[in-house]
Parts: sequence; structure tokens; C-alpha cells
Amino acid sequence: MPAIKLSSKTLVHISSGLYRSTANALKELISNAFDADATLVEINTNSPRFDTLTCKDNGTGMSKTEFERLMEGGIGNSRKRVGMADDNEVTATGRPLIGRIGIGLLAIAQVCYQFKISSHHRETRTAFEAVVNLRPYRRDELASADTEKNIDLEVGQYTCKEIRYDESAAGVFLSTKDMHPSYTQRYSDDVVREAFQLVPMRFSSFLSEVLSKRSIRELGDYWQLLWELCISCPVSYVDEGPLRADYIIASSEHDSKTQVVASATEAIGIAGKLSAALTGYNFTVKLDGTPIRKPALLPHKESLQLESRAFPIEFDGKIEGSRLKYDGYIYLQTRMIKPAELRGILVRVRNVAIGDYDLTCLNYEKVQGFRRDWLSGEVFVEHGLEDALNIDRHSFNEVHPHFMAMQRHIHKLLNEDVFPSALRASTLSGRRKSESTRTTGDSALTESIKAVVNMRYTVSRDGKKTSEPVPINIDEKKHRIVIHEHPLWPKNRTARIAAERIAVAFMLARLHAEDSESIAEIAFQILGGSTAS
Repeated sequence: MPAIKLSSKTLVHISSGLYRSTANALKELISNAFDADATLVEINTNSPRFDTLTCKDNGTGMSKTEFERLMEGGIGNSRKRVGMADDNEVTATGRPLIGRIGIGLLAIAQVCYQFKISSHHRETRTAFEAVVNLRPYRRDELASADTEKNIDLEVGQYTCKEIRYDESAAGVFLSTKDMHPSYTQRYSDDVVREAFQLVPMRFSSFLSEVLSKRSIRELGDYWQLLWELCISCPVSYVDEGPLRADYIIASSEHDSKTQVVASATEAIGIAGKLSAALTGYNFTVKLDGTPIRKPALLPHKESLQLESRAFPIEFDGKIEGSRLKYDGYIYLQTRMIKPAELRGILVRVRNVAIGDYDLTCLNYEKVQGFRRDWLSGEVFVEHGLEDALNIDRHSFNEVHPHFMAMQRHIHKLLNEDVFPSALRASTLSGRRKSESTRTTGDSALTESIKAVVNMRYTVSRDGKKTSEPVPINIDEKKHRIVIHEHPLWPKNRTARIAAERIAVAFMLARLHAEDSESIAEIAFQILGGSTAS
């Protein structure tokens, strides 16, 4: 039976345009460093000129033999997991292996034509230096080539030589000055914009700035590059992230359904476990000197009028004979989450983000309108789904059984727990906001009364229904104003608060006016002061 053959043109496509963005390409180099048990990766873009790019890690490194194997047919044929069982695909330090296909080394070709690589390998105590040139073999030159003769087509050239091993330089150093003009122009144009802001060296300052924006796009391409690296890489969370436990638990206690607090507690526990695992990897990534972290901090700002809820995600089973295991959380608040890039559900396979936060929530079919903007969540896949990954590791084959099983599970959770809870939380938030407005208004009214009649009154409501014509009692000795329930009050809460103030102002004016002509004047003075406050 004849064999099916793959044209080497495939690798040309991989090297010249596989990755959606610069961050997505750099993510592959960072993943390689993670798999090599590096503790530090430093990327430098030479901002604001962007005419060079370097990536240095302090991992195990790569041997000359392995590099040459990759260059001579090994790209796309990873050997990282050879001989490993599914439950034991880990690095020497116990990190879950990310790499599987073996194309990460060519990721930098997204932004350059030629690059230099040097590596000092800890295990063999050997080192090499190589130059990889893809310029003569760009896609446009190959488009007219004879496909039938392209089975063994070269996709680049390289030179490689041994150098003296240096323990202090252990790891991989990759650099390039042969940049694509479009890459250089994109980021150079960005930093000269009138609205451009320098990225702060302190990550806390960076986080504060981006979480105040409706979208990262407001800050430009360079900020977005840093944000995408924060989202995608297996680095630790920002302090207190991703879920602020005390606030979410306290807020969940407002819900009438008792299981809401238990659900929040379980979700916070899962998020805490995931956060601790990432911290335990001891993996740091810096972009131009700025250390990056996962930016999820939910809720970002505390508010008495904000209701927060959290829901656990857990699954462990076999789908068509293959194990699928993941856990995570969904967070919900009764206010739009900022920035927009933090809304939706993000799927991570072996700690690396697959794409961005998905506002459609894996193509959720029911219309939720603005409530989708209240939601953020993460799914960490420990086993499975890798066969569903598209080659750019930025999206999924949506008809793969693992993806479809996860999709059904997430949608069931949204249907039965998340969005019904959003409805209850929204109602409660509205009531609390109204009560807060009323309390603030009462304080303003009290101060206004004191300023006009030179006496401090307290305002309270006893909830008792009365049939008296006027549902307000004023105790002049105790300087107390009590407002009762009465059919006369408007049903609309805003209108009722206004009616209460007017009634109180005129009743006090009658008590303190010297004549009938000054009643209206005193009442309007009280109302004017209250409104101004």
C-alpha cells in the first residue's frame, strides 16, 4: 500500500507564519525553557528601536547532537516524551512537560529571517554555537516550486560549531538582528504614539494600570505584548490572585441559597491549589527587565455594591477510552470586568494558555447580554485535550471528543449554577446599592437639617405599617424622625426616597417656622442642602 507523504513545504509555512502574534511565538521559546527546568527566562526587544531580539534561559540547555537532529529532519518530531507514560510526562524537577510536537525552536522565525543560537548543556558539559538562516527559503519564493519535487525540500540553512563549555552560561541563548520590517515598524510606531506610556518596571504598577482600562488596546501594541505573555506563560499569579477569598466568601453569604458559599469555598480552594503549584515551579519570565505574572485578581476593587461569586470546575473521566482531567474556576461579579481581555474562559493545557480568554465561553449558545462581561474563569487541563490542539497551540479542533466533552460540562455549569446565581446577585446588588444611596441621603438630610434649624435629628425606619394620614413621626424631645410604611409611598425606590425627604422637610419646617410664609422657605433650604450633599 503506498505511503502518504508530507511535503517539506509544511515546515516553510510553520517557520514563516504559524503563530498569530509575537507573544504567541515567544511563548513557544518560553515553554521550551520551562521544559528544560529553567528558573529564569529573559527576553529583550531593545525597545524602543526593536531592531534586535534576544531570549536567554538558564535551563539544562541543548546538546549539539540534539540541535543537529532537529535541523536535519527532527523539527515536528519531538522526542521529549519518548518512553513516558501519560501519568509521568514530567521534567527532572517534576514540572509537567509542555512540548509535544517539537516546532518551538522555529518560533522566532515569526519575527526574523536569521537567528543565532548558543547552548551550554549541563548534563554533557558541552556547548555549541549555530546560525540558522531561513531567508533564501521564504514562502513566496517556494510558491512557484514544483510540488512533486518538494518532498525533501530544504527550508533553511545552518552552520554549527562546538565551543568551550561554561557552567555560568548553562542554558540557551537565542538572538537575532535580522528582523522582519513589519515587526520593527509595528512596535516602533507604537512607542511614538502621543498616548504611549512606558511600561513600569514594577509589575504591581503595570497591573494597576491595565486593570483600570476597558481594554488593553487602549495602551497599545507593546503593552498588549506584555499582557499576552502574562496570560499565556506558566508563571505565578499576582499576590492574592486569582481569587480574593475573604471578599468572595463574605459576598457569597448574601445569597439565599446555602450551597453558594460552599461552591465559592471549593472554587477558591481549587484556585489556591493551582496558584501554589505554579509558585512551586519557581519559574520567572522577564520582558525588557519587567518580571511578568498572571494578572487575574478577582475582584480587583472592593465595593459594598459589588456582589462576587465563584464556582468550581472539576472533571476526571474517560472520553472514548482516553483520559480527560481538568479543574478550575468560574468567577462572577455584578459589574463589568476590566480589562475586556480578562472576560470569558481561558483554557490552559499543561499550564500554558491556548488562545485568549474566550468571551463566548466555548461557544455558549444562550444569550446572556451584559452578564457575559461579568464572568472570568480558567480551566487547567492536566490530562487530555492535546490531540485536540491545532498546530499553532492557539486554538482547538472543536469536533474533537475531548473538546466537546469539556464544552458540554462548562455549558451545564453555566446553565445550572453560574447564570442563575448572576440573576440573584444582580437583584441583591441593586437592593444594596439602593440602601447605600438611602443611607447616604439620610446622612446628608441630617446635616442639612442641623444647618437650617440648628438641631441634630436622627432618621430611621421601623417597617411598621400605619393608617395615619402622615406616615412620619417627629419626636421633638429626642430629636428623632421615624418613617413608617404606608400605601402613600411610591413603589419606585428612588421616587420614595425623594418623597420621604420632601415630607420630612415640610413637617420640620412647620415645627420651626415663625409664620406660615416661612414654612416653604425653610423646607426648601433643608432640601437644597440635602440635594447639594
